[in-house]
This record gives sequence, structure tokens and C-alpha cells, in this order.
Amino acid sequence: MQYTEILSKLISFDTTTKTDTTEAAGWIKSYLQACGMEAYLVYNPARTRASVVACYTGNTEKELTILNGHLDVVPAQIQDWNTNPFTLVEQGDLLYGRGTSDMKGSIAVALSLVPVLMQRKKNFALIFTHDEEVFSNGVQEIFNDEQTKVLLKRA
Repeated sequence: MQYTEILSKLISFDTTTKTDTTEAAGWIKSYLQACGMEAYLVYNPARTRASVVACYTGNTEKELTILNGHLDVVPAQIQDWNTNPFTLVEQGDLLYGRGTSDMKGSIAVALSLVPVLMQRKKNFALIFTHDEEVFSNGVQEIFNDEQTKVLLKRA
């Protein structure tokens, strides 16, 4: 998929700090699995928010590159927007939508490069957390997740 297609999909998910991130995380997981990566979700205790962990082992070197980002965005004040914040809009050379610069734009770049990274046969992991904008609970849940520890150790 092209960068703007991925970004448009990510922007369409309302992942503001008070909402559920599981739909966005599930879409990313499916995309990564379709690319051939091992990917899974790490949930919060209430299972209302999820982070994504994915890993690709391309060779036997111990070197591992980790690309990290967060899925949540701060709430959008609808009255301050000239467009729907959850629809990607291109105006001239600019792209508008909630999270285009923090942080869904960076996640879209990483996702669009997955096929290229896999062709290079290098070991890499993607970790996209929930709840960075408020308490950073998603990071703590990943640090405590046994499956993540095994996956990253193996890579």
C-alpha cells in the first residue's frame, strides 16, 4: 500500500485519548500479517485499548532495529477544524487529519516501508502503543508482556 492510503486509513480511526484503539490496532496487525510479519496485540486490562507488536527476522544477526510510535491522539476540537479531522484531506502540498504529524504520519511511513525492509533481510520490530498521550500505560503493558519478551529475544 502507498503511504497516503495507509495514512488515510489510520486517520479514519478515532483513537483520541478517551476512545478505543483496538480497531486501529487490529487493522495494523492484519496489514502486517498480510506482509508476512508475525504480529499480535497487547491489550490493557479492560481490553478497550490495544498496542501492536510485530517482528520480522530476516537473518541470523543479533542486530534488531525497532520502530516505535503511538496510536492515540489528543481530542480534536471539531469547531477548530475546517475539515473532518478523521478524514484525510489533501490541500496543495499539505495533508490534513487528526494525527498526520503526531503520530499516525510516522506510523504510515513505517508501515509503507515494511515490504522494503523485508526485502533487505534485516531484523526489525514495530511497536505501536496506546495511551502515550496521557499515562503511557501501553508501553508498560508491552514491557510486562511475556510474548513480547520472547519475540524480541528471538529476533
